[in-house]
Amino acid sequence: MKGLLAIVLVSLVAGLGCSQQIPEASAAEIQAWFADEQSTELAVGCFIQFTPNCDPRARGLSSLLLDLSRNKFQCSSCSNQSKQNIKFVVNTLQTKYPRQWRKLIGTIGRRR
Repeated sequence: MKGLLAIVLVSLVAGLGCSQQIPEASAAEIQAWFADEQSTELAVGCFIQFTPNCDPRARGLSSLLLDLSRNKFQCSSCSNQSKQNIKFVVNTLQTKYPRQWRKLIGTIGRRR
Protein backbone atom coordinates (compact mmCIF):
# COMPACT_ATOMS: atom_id res chain seq x y z
CA MET A 1 0.00 0.00 0.00
CA LYS A 2 2.74 2.46 0.90
CA GLY A 3 4.56 1.72 -2.33
CA LEU A 4 1.42 2.15 -4.41
CA LEU A 5 0.87 5.61 -3.05
CA ALA A 6 4.51 6.42 -3.59
CA ILE A 7 4.48 5.41 -7.24
CA VAL A 8 1.25 7.21 -7.96
CA LEU A 9 2.68 10.29 -6.29
CA VAL A 10 5.91 9.96 -8.27
CA SER A 11 3.95 9.70 -11.47
CA LEU A 12 1.73 12.63 -10.63
CA VAL A 13 4.45 14.86 -9.26
CA ALA A 14 6.67 14.21 -12.27
CA GLY A 15 3.76 14.87 -14.62
CA LEU A 16 3.02 18.18 -12.96
CA GLY A 17 6.61 19.33 -13.02
CA CYS A 18 7.02 19.44 -9.25
CA SER A 19 10.42 19.03 -7.70
CA GLN A 20 9.59 16.50 -4.97
CA GLN A 21 11.64 13.31 -5.03
CA ILE A 22 9.72 10.15 -4.14
CA PRO A 23 11.11 6.66 -4.86
CA GLU A 24 9.45 4.69 -7.63
CA ALA A 25 7.91 1.26 -7.12
CA SER A 26 8.58 -1.78 -9.26
CA ALA A 27 5.96 -3.30 -11.53
CA ALA A 28 5.82 -6.32 -9.19
CA GLU A 29 5.04 -4.08 -6.21
CA ILE A 30 2.27 -2.31 -8.12
CA GLN A 31 0.76 -5.65 -9.14
CA ALA A 32 0.79 -6.82 -5.52
CA TRP A 33 -1.09 -3.72 -4.34
CA PHE A 34 -3.91 -4.47 -6.78
CA ALA A 35 -3.89 -8.22 -6.17
CA ASP A 36 -7.35 -8.39 -4.62
CA GLU A 37 -10.52 -6.40 -4.03
CA GLN A 38 -9.66 -5.51 -0.43
CA SER A 39 -6.24 -3.99 -1.16
CA THR A 40 -7.64 -2.19 -4.20
CA GLU A 41 -10.51 -0.75 -2.16
CA LEU A 42 -8.04 0.50 0.45
CA ALA A 43 -5.84 2.12 -2.20
CA VAL A 44 -8.76 3.86 -3.91
CA GLY A 45 -10.08 5.03 -0.56
CA CYS A 46 -6.72 6.66 0.17
CA PHE A 47 -6.67 8.26 -3.29
CA ILE A 48 -10.08 9.79 -2.63
CA GLN A 49 -9.61 10.96 0.93
CA PHE A 50 -6.55 10.81 3.12
CA THR A 51 -7.17 9.22 6.52
CA PRO A 52 -4.80 8.27 9.36
CA ASN A 53 -4.78 4.70 8.01
CA CYS A 54 -3.27 5.87 4.71
CA ASP A 55 0.39 6.29 3.96
CA PRO A 56 1.36 9.91 4.82
CA ARG A 57 2.56 10.41 1.25
CA ALA A 58 -1.08 10.19 0.13
CA ARG A 59 -1.85 13.62 1.58
CA GLY A 60 -2.91 15.88 -1.28
CA LEU A 61 -3.17 13.00 -3.73
CA SER A 62 -6.77 13.72 -4.73
CA SER A 63 -5.87 17.13 -6.18
CA LEU A 64 -2.95 15.59 -8.07
CA LEU A 65 -5.26 12.88 -9.45
CA LEU A 66 -7.59 15.61 -10.66
CA ASP A 67 -4.77 17.24 -12.63
CA LEU A 68 -3.69 13.92 -14.09
CA SER A 69 -7.26 13.03 -15.05
CA ARG A 70 -7.50 16.30 -16.99
CA ASN A 71 -4.63 14.98 -19.12
CA LYS A 72 -6.40 11.64 -19.71
CA PHE A 73 -3.92 10.01 -17.32
CA GLN A 74 -1.05 10.79 -19.69
CA CYS A 75 2.22 12.05 -18.28
CA SER A 76 4.71 13.20 -20.90
CA SER A 77 7.42 14.12 -18.40
CA CYS A 78 7.22 10.88 -16.36
CA SER A 79 9.86 8.18 -16.47
CA ASN A 80 9.10 5.08 -18.53
CA GLN A 81 8.54 3.10 -15.32
CA SER A 82 6.07 5.68 -14.03
CA LYS A 83 4.23 5.68 -17.36
CA GLN A 84 3.98 1.89 -17.25
CA ASN A 85 2.75 2.02 -13.65
CA ILE A 86 0.09 4.63 -14.45
CA LYS A 87 -1.08 2.55 -17.40
CA PHE A 88 -1.19 -0.60 -15.27
CA VAL A 89 -3.15 1.08 -12.47
CA VAL A 90 -5.69 2.64 -14.83
CA ASN A 91 -6.13 -0.54 -16.90
CA THR A 92 -6.39 -2.76 -13.82
CA LEU A 93 -8.99 -0.55 -12.19
CA GLN A 94 -11.00 -0.26 -15.42
CA THR A 95 -11.02 -3.98 -16.22
CA LYS A 96 -10.59 -5.88 -12.97
CA TYR A 97 -12.13 -3.49 -10.45
CA PRO A 98 -14.64 -1.36 -12.41
CA ARG A 99 -16.62 -0.48 -9.28
CA GLN A 100 -13.50 1.04 -7.71
CA TRP A 101 -12.68 2.82 -10.99
CA ARG A 102 -16.17 4.38 -11.12
CA LYS A 103 -15.84 5.42 -7.48
CA LEU A 104 -12.49 7.11 -8.14
CA ILE A 105 -13.53 8.79 -11.38
CA GLY A 106 -16.86 9.88 -9.89
CA THR A 107 -15.07 11.57 -7.02
CA ILE A 108 -12.56 13.25 -9.31
CA GLY A 109 -15.38 14.40 -11.60
CA ARG A 110 -17.22 16.08 -8.74
CA ARG A 111 -14.09 18.08 -7.88
CA ARG A 112 -13.69 19.59 -11.36
